[in-house]
Amino acid sequence: MPSFPFFALACAMLVGPYIEDRIRVIDLKSRGMRLFSVISVCTALAAVLTAVYSIGRIGRDHDKLVAVYAVRDVVPARTRINVCPSMHRDWALHAYLARHARVTIERDDRIRHTFLLSDGSCVSSDSVATSLDFPASYSLYRQAP
Repeated sequence: MPSFPFFALACAMLVGPYIEDRIRVIDLKSRGMRLFSVISVCTALAAVLTAVYSIGRIGRDHDKLVAVYAVRDVVPARTRINVCPSMHRDWALHAYLARHARVTIERDDRIRHTFLLSDGSCVSSDSVATSLDFPASYSLYRQAP
């Protein structure tokens, strides 16, 4: 939320006068403060290294993201596709398709589009499967107009 920094500043302004005296008496050269500094630096370094190590790796929703990347290779950007009714409430799929493939999902099942992304719970009789390397849980079909 964009307003969180302002709430943090307001909280600091309210609490600051009460803890100012306690902060002044902290001895920065004490053994406990040095240990705290070393632990803080090591923790920050571990967080940065973990983030760098994770770049380009899919951590969750692997099958879903592989399917989205395959859809991106076939379906033109700014296109609407149909999905099975069981997939309408899959908000992660909505977000991944919008973010990675620039494709939106049609909510109205009466409107037919060129492509149908299926999780196996629906396939129309006039649909033809595309020959893509999809994970086992998803299939992309080209529908007759």
